[in-house]
Amino acid sequence: MDKLAENITNLTAAFQPYAGVFAGACFLVIGLLLVIPSEKSHKIGIAAIPWTMAGVILIVGSTYLGNWAYEKVKF
Repeated sequence: MDKLAENITNLTAAFQPYAGVFAGACFLVIGLLLVIPSEKSHKIGIAAIPWTMAGVILIVGSTYLGNWAYEKVKF
């Protein structure tokens, strides 16, 4: 179980540096959607902002979540 928990911790720590890249790519796409002169694309872009923020928070918090899970699983 310790090896599995350690692998989970390592996996979550590996994803954390990519949070900025994820946010940048998402906000670039959202910006492009807002530039397109269409009401439908504006609604899609505005609706994607909270999901993008939630994804970034999840990625940044994944290391802490992984450490918490590791502490709960290890013996």
